[in-house]
Amino acid sequence: EGFDMSNLSDLLPAGAGGKQVDFVACGNLNNGQAVALKTDGTVEIISSVTESYGSIMASGASNTLYMSGCYNASTSRIIVIGRGGSSDAIYMLGTVSGNAITFFNYGTAVGGYSGVSTNYMAIASETNSAYVMFVTQEPENNNYGAATVGLISGSSITWGSKYVYSSVYTLWNQVSYDPDTNRFLAPYQNSSSQNGGIVVLQRTSGTSITGGSVVDFSTGGNEQPRYFMMTYDTAADKTLMCWTDMSGSKAGKASAISISGTTPTLGTVNSFVTGEVYVGDSSYDPVQNKHLLLTNIYFNATSNYGYGATILSISGSTVTATVTTTIVAGGSGQFYGATCQYTPSSGLFTVGLVNASKYLQAGSIDISTGTPVLSSLTTTSTAPTGSTTYPYLTSFLNTDIGNVAFVFKGTSNAAWTQMYVPGSSNNTSFIGITDAAISSGASGSVTIKGGISSNVTSLTPNSNYYVQTDGTLSTTTSTQLAGIALSSTSINLDYTT
Repeated sequence: EGFDMSNLSDLLPAGAGGKQVDFVACGNLNNGQAVALKTDGTVEIISSVTESYGSIMASGASNTLYMSGCYNASTSRIIVIGRGGSSDAIYMLGTVSGNAITFFNYGTAVGGYSGVSTNYMAIASETNSAYVMFVTQEPENNNYGAATVGLISGSSITWGSKYVYSSVYTLWNQVSYDPDTNRFLAPYQNSSSQNGGIVVLQRTSGTSITGGSVVDFSTGGNEQPRYFMMTYDTAADKTLMCWTDMSGSKAGKASAISISGTTPTLGTVNSFVTGEVYVGDSSYDPVQNKHLLLTNIYFNATSNYGYGATILSISGSTVTATVTTTIVAGGSGQFYGATCQYTPSSGLFTVGLVNASKYLQAGSIDISTGTPVLSSLTTTSTAPTGSTTYPYLTSFLNTDIGNVAFVFKGTSNAAWTQMYVPGSSNNTSFIGITDAAISSGASGSVTIKGGISSNVTSLTPNSNYYVQTDGTLSTTTSTQLAGIALSSTSINLDYTT
């Protein structure tokens, strides 16, 4: 005579299958509630955040080109820089409250650049201080590469003296921060030799700067490197640099860069795309230790551009790249404008794209399967990028609240911003089911993965159950498997995930 599996829970001890662990609750937790493990070791309710856009806002600075931006976590400030109507370098400083950006200061000249022409500008922030590094080409100074450090205080930035880091005709100037060495990397194209150069910049005291010797990184000479994008890899303690080789087939290239003192060392250069491709933006996932690179791809069939995504990783001094995946096929009217940010709240990359109708779109890319998978895209309610072909779209993550700020050139060439809240859930951090109600701040028992919980109801025996984004258990497939139901009131929690 067989067992009556519907009464299996009667055979189990109170609390179920012997995999009970005590956790401190972050927030009040109900009896029999699926919970997520936080990075601080506490557990919380599983919930979701609905995808949404904030209002599109003009920064107040008109005729702004070549925009770049960063977020300074120490001061909770957004910094946007660009070239103003007089071709000088200007900055906009703001803060985020909820899903809105408020600018304290906009259209103010970067120190030393009031009425001074600039081109090819970029900005990066130190991780644990209020300092930022600004780099640019100086047309009025033989097109040399120059840098300036700014200190954020309240609603303004105090800038230091200009420092010339390359006494050659520079193009496509870029900058990135290396938190391991507390130094900056500044690559550029040497217009005279058409080779690539890179230099290490260090903020020595206050806003003072010192720099190392320029290192040539072109692999074959006359490479014409452009569109530099850099992301720091915390696992490898190296910076991934990607660029487009404008000579020949316009291939995409990448290299891992380490810093010793004021000397950068490049690893083996990987030509990860040999067709016509233009590097757009990149971001790093510290959980999977992988980088996502967005590119513009030229499609011969339509004589136009679409968008591609490539996953890259660093091992030693070698960069490995997946085959570039087309995420938006080339079609009539496709043009430049792609940006991405890894978003910890979702474990995905938030992406912004400009479509053929010049609307800003946002969505997410999942790389967990080894291939970039783009979600459906949400389109803003208006066309903020105006009639321009080059929106100079950029983005940065507000690390305090996990929202992403998009910055772009809009109507009248003004700098516009919009906050985007990615849809997300902490269900992928599912750890188990509570054995009893737990008050916030108190310690209580949770049956964890690998155990059998008998604190559930209304299940169908021998059915797989999944943790939904709102924390409920359902047979509807989601990204997080909960386990298999043994009876209507017990579930064997899966431990393989």
